[in-house]
Amino acid sequence: MSEGSFETLRSLVSAARSARHHRDFSAVVEIVEVAGNTEKGKVTVNHQSGSWQFLSSGGHRFSYTREEGKTFRYRGETERGANDPSQKHRAVELFFPLEMPIWGAKWDLYRLESIRDYGDIIRVDLVDQESEDITAYAIFDKEAGVFIEFSAYWEKRTVTELHYGPKR
Repeated sequence: MSEGSFETLRSLVSAARSARHHRDFSAVVEIVEVAGNTEKGKVTVNHQSGSWQFLSSGGHRFSYTREEGKTFRYRGETERGANDPSQKHRAVELFFPLEMPIWGAKWDLYRLESIRDYGDIIRVDLVDQESEDITAYAIFDKEAGVFIEFSAYWEKRTVTELHYGPKR
């Protein structure tokens, strides 16, 4: 990895860790699957309390709090999931960039191929852990400290609106 790439990666990690400890977010995220299915909804993340929520335009609600664990609500029915904060709705993953399965760990789907700084954003190019022919990319917003786009062959996740609180 070149010195410039290392500095870009360091900048991404620093911004992501700072945002996690100092900011709350609300956003609208759109997910478009290769099959043509589209899911859109509002994400809220409160890092101080450790809670998050995804409310889809179709009325599904996925949430996590330390007290209740994971909760799924749909058409008045409520299901409880495992009390595992590492498992997040795919729209919510964008706001926890260091927890996404893209960094090359044994259990990750992807590994880092290249990283480029474009001023306000950083582009992270990825390659599948099992097949070099499968690629993806993620766009990181340096000010917010989150991914604003993730694109793989099966889906594209895009933050279409982003609001975040001041640094604490």
